[in-house]
Amino acid sequence: MFRSIRLFKIAGIPVFVHWTFFILLFYVIGQGIAESDTIAQLIFEVSILLSVFMCVTLHEYGHALTAKRFGIITQDIILSPIGGIARLSGLPDKPFQEFLVAIAGPLVNVAIVILISVLVFFLYPGESFNPDLQKITHQNFADNYLFIMKYINISLIVFNMIPAFPMDGGRVLRSLLAMKFGKVTATRVAAFIGQIIAVLFIIIAITRYPIMGAQISTMEQFTLSIIGIFIFSMARTEYTSVKLENKLMKTTAAEIMEPHFTHLYITDNIDFALSRFQAGIEKEFLVFDKDDQCVGTLKKEILELLLQRGEHATVQSFYFPIINSLHIEDTLKDIMKIISQSKETIFPVYDHDKVVGALYRTEIEKVFRKGL
Repeated sequence: MFRSIRLFKIAGIPVFVHWTFFILLFYVIGQGIAESDTIAQLIFEVSILLSVFMCVTLHEYGHALTAKRFGIITQDIILSPIGGIARLSGLPDKPFQEFLVAIAGPLVNVAIVILISVLVFFLYPGESFNPDLQKITHQNFADNYLFIMKYINISLIVFNMIPAFPMDGGRVLRSLLAMKFGKVTATRVAAFIGQIIAVLFIIIAITRYPIMGAQISTMEQFTLSIIGIFIFSMARTEYTSVKLENKLMKTTAAEIMEPHFTHLYITDNIDFALSRFQAGIEKEFLVFDKDDQCVGTLKKEILELLLQRGEHATVQSFYFPIINSLHIEDTLKDIMKIISQSKETIFPVYDHDKVVGALYRTEIEKVFRKGL
């Protein structure tokens, strides 16, 4: 019913805004109309809101364009009232590349802060830069705008560089640690540090511990609690995900295939397969031709149907042509990609040109679940 709205597309990356953004926009306009003394105040507040979203968009493009240099596709960028996200197809395997992708977003905000500082230096000589947030007028509009945007971008840098997932700082920390300790250990350490920070946020929220000498408000208390819970959960999810990926990369077809399987030939009578099926020895079969080349599979559903009908013929009448095959060195990650796009339930495993094993979908899924 409610969908994101496409705004534009730059460098092949579409940018969408979530429909809830317009609720925030209308809220700001409504509050501005109710509370603003001047039209300048209303325009100022809306301008700041739109500019913040532009800064967030540029931040996400920093990630996306850097990732593109390493061959990683960005599906899109989605903006919402709680921020933006560049949906990358993955992250680089090399730690230094991940570091560059992670740091690129905050560096965009650093560039914006520097640009604003340069503008202030040249446009406001001496002490002529005098922002006054108490009352926005046409005379001080630009001063206040530059001041607020600089403050907001500094805040975005600080917040995003918190060393906890899913913030950029967590990924920067993980990439630096991975250069020495490997990705799994680095993720475990980074996730642990992130969870400590998350717990501190929650404690501060619960105790309402003063920040920089000021008592936190109820809204800040609620926000810190939500952020703390979110960070704690995401840190654990990230570590679990990396452990699973590591297992997927280290487990090969050779380790989980069945090397002892029936070579069922197209000229064999189906009764042979049915007898092994009824005895529970094998549920599905690989089918070979006279040259010992794997040409298809005999499925469980067909065997069940043949038992009901009592039909007798050669295997050639009932097998399905082979569609997907695996190699003995294929990793579980490669295998999961193949079976996710296939309806096959049994796969031949090759070593060069020879079938050396059979791999069943049920076995693949069982090994995958153990890794979760």
